[in-house]
Amino acid sequence: MPFEKGKSGNPSGRPKGAENKTTAAMRQWLFDLVYKNRRQLEQDLRELEPRERWVMLERVLRHVLPQQQAITAEIAGIAPDEVAQFRAWQKRNARYENMTIEELQAENNRLDNIIKDL
Repeated sequence: MPFEKGKSGNPSGRPKGAENKTTAAMRQWLFDLVYKNRRQLEQDLRELEPRERWVMLERVLRHVLPQQQAITAEIAGIAPDEVAQFRAWQKRNARYENMTIEELQAENNRLDNIIKDL
């Protein structure tokens, strides 16, 4: 019989997100290896051509920096269609992002005059 969603066959097992012992040991081993050889690694990096250096740094950073993940935020009381309307409004008004205060004030005055004329 399959397990219920959210329940495992071993309720006192490893907590969600916890590393297993092998992963933790490997991570520590790599840290120690890099730390003990950092001067040599820095020298080796300096000896690479600039393009090769950037390629190598990018490869290393993939293992150092956390991977970005898409997130979804739900705010109580805001319906999905309201979020879609807000995103559409943002898109329509993106041109205002790079305006100075003076330009925004002038645009505001222009829009006020249009409204008054209606």
